[in-house]
Formats: sequence, structure tokens, C-alpha cells
Amino acid sequence: TKLKKSEFGLFKLTERRWLRMKEPVREEMRHPADDQEQTTIHAFNRVNNEINALYHIASVKAGMSDSENQILYLLFDTGEGITQSVIISSLSLSKQTVNSSIAKMQKEGLLYLSEKTGRQRQIYLTEAGKRIIRDKIVPLVRLEESIFQSWTKEEREAFLRLNGRFRDELRKGIQTL
Repeated sequence: TKLKKSEFGLFKLTERRWLRMKEPVREEMRHPADDQEQTTIHAFNRVNNEINALYHIASVKAGMSDSENQILYLLFDTGEGITQSVIISSLSLSKQTVNSSIAKMQKEGLLYLSEKTGRQRQIYLTEAGKRIIRDKIVPLVRLEESIFQSWTKEEREAFLRLNGRFRDELRKGIQTL
């Protein structure tokens, strides 16, 4: 299936390819709401995907992978001394992704691991890692803060409340799948 890259780096079927597909295949891929006006969930998914793509662009501009950016952001947000298991659960990244990102950043001299205490090692930033956070992560955090500050208090509270509610209801629904 040919995919076309959109302006946000997301992939979608080209219209020509969609039209050339055999009708049974098209019908199998078609969502019932596709024939109607775009639904709210489609709009939500589109916006969510575009936001994720924008964070990817920020990672690329910073010269790092998405997982490296997320880990450094988490270290900035929570402070040093967290463990890989905290990173895995906080960011919903696989153990392999976290291990390889940490090994790469360790090799680049951005962070180091403490001696093992039990089965865990804590992660600390080197001076180079602190500079990367100051130069690459803090500007992103400031941008996010400025966006939230441009909203009214009621808008910020509604955004957090509704996103939290969506997450909670999705978690509960997924448990019943």
C-alpha cells in the first residue's frame, strides 16, 4: 500500500491508491463514520497525532531521538536520581528503548548511572547533560508554559479535567476489551 507523507510527517493512503483498491478491501478499511461529517473522535485523533508529530519535530531539531528527548524532559521535570523502571512506567516506553537511549546518552557523556542499589541504578546528569537540558529541553518547556499561560484559568482546568477523564475512561474501557 502506498502511503503519502503529510506536512506533519504522518502517513496516509493517497487518494488515487484508495480509489484503485478493490471495493471489498476499501469497505473493510472504511470506518462507519467516514461517510458522515468528520466525527469528534477523528478530529481528536488528528489533533493528537499532529501534536505528537510536532514533538517529534522538536526532538529532531534538538538533534536527538524522541525517547532521548522524553527521558531528558522527565529528568528535568522530576529531578535526577530516577531509575530506569520509573522512566519506563512514566513514559510508557519499552525497557529496550529506555536501555538503548540511556546507553547512547551515557556514551555521549550526557548522563551516568549510580552504583547498583539492589537491582536498580539511579540516573544522573553530567555537566554536558545539564547543558543539553538548559539549551534544548528548557526552551520547549517554556514554550508549553507560554501556551498554557495564554489560556484562561478555566480553559487550563477544563483541558486537564477533560484529558484526565478521557484517559481514565479509556483505561477502564481497555480493561474490558
